[in-house]
Amino acid sequence: MRLSVGIVSLEYPPLCYGGCAVAFSNLANALADRGSEIRVVCGTSGKQTFIEENNNLKILRVPSVFPHFLSFQLRAAPLMGFLNECDVIIGPYESSSLIMLLTQKLRKKWIALVHAIPRLDMKALASTSLRTWTGKDMLHHTIGFPLREAVFRLGLSEADHLIVNTTSALQILKSQYDVNASTVTVIPTGVDIEEIEDVRRSSSGRMSRPEIIYVGRLISGKGIQYAISAVRHLVKKNPEIVLKICGNGPVRNKLRNYARKLGIEKNVQFLGQISHRNVLFQILTSDLLVFPSLQEAGTSNAVVEAMAVGKPIVAFGFPFNEEIVVNRLTGLLTPPGNVPAFSNSIETLLSDKSLADRMSACARKEAREKNDMKIVCQKYLDLFKLVKEI
Repeated sequence: MRLSVGIVSLEYPPLCYGGCAVAFSNLANALADRGSEIRVVCGTSGKQTFIEENNNLKILRVPSVFPHFLSFQLRAAPLMGFLNECDVIIGPYESSSLIMLLTQKLRKKWIALVHAIPRLDMKALASTSLRTWTGKDMLHHTIGFPLREAVFRLGLSEADHLIVNTTSALQILKSQYDVNASTVTVIPTGVDIEEIEDVRRSSSGRMSRPEIIYVGRLISGKGIQYAISAVRHLVKKNPEIVLKICGNGPVRNKLRNYARKLGIEKNVQFLGQISHRNVLFQILTSDLLVFPSLQEAGTSNAVVEAMAVGKPIVAFGFPFNEEIVVNRLTGLLTPPGNVPAFSNSIETLLSDKSLADRMSACARKEAREKNDMKIVCQKYLDLFKLVKEI
């Protein structure tokens, strides 16, 4: 008998705020390819609720308004009959906790994915300059913190099982939230290797000028200002260098103004919210990926995809990076917030092609051995079957 899996997530392509959308899309497609029946309840940028069907995959799209994580759940809760036939239901705690509480009559096994931890997000924001904060930062991470923390704790207490993608996240749940480790499974981030190879075959390779890339949300805690500051140092030796910034968010205008203030606006390109395939193409044509984030609950989807493409990573030496980026093997890790060290690491990889090539090969091998969605998918299936029988 084949397994039926429900996925509840505000983010799902083409509605993408960050890597969570891509992660769930990769999982849904991989499970469907394995013969599981998949039903997805997700958000839409439109105003109408509608259903899409594609073989083993059915998608119910529900419109929402700000605050999206809350309104999405309130609007989706009455439609949860869509998941009646599912054996297990999985979703990120922030956009599924309230739904599962409101729909306990379904009596389904619920698995919560911990992709962010509110108090860590607030801590990361507090470590940045007030000048980089926006109204949404204040609303989401400070004024809205009690609600986000309450929803998070609800997810921890009500879920039948939890999933994290790093052991560092597991340690935080154990030490700061007193979570029983037996209720948590560590499953690494999975990437679609076949899609990556398809993009690789259609690409003509790197550009002649040095190009580095950042992929992710444009929010204060991602530390993008450190990457822009690094470019100011790099232009002295590489006047043609370009930092490509893929993604959107509330600090976009602040970052653009910051680049202009430093006199490097021509060296920083804001590509906006582009298709996932285009993101992979932009990574492929870059020399390396920079990831200056100050706090993550787990591994960045963009970092894993860049490694799978075969790009070295330059990032800050936080535990959430150290689990995926092996310093001087698959990338370079620098002291957090140290712009000179960050820019020197980028310069090292741009100037030492032999070192960069070795790291690229190691990164590609590491990601494909541990993060191929075909391998990761089986870990999910094994967990789903186990939780179903509990």
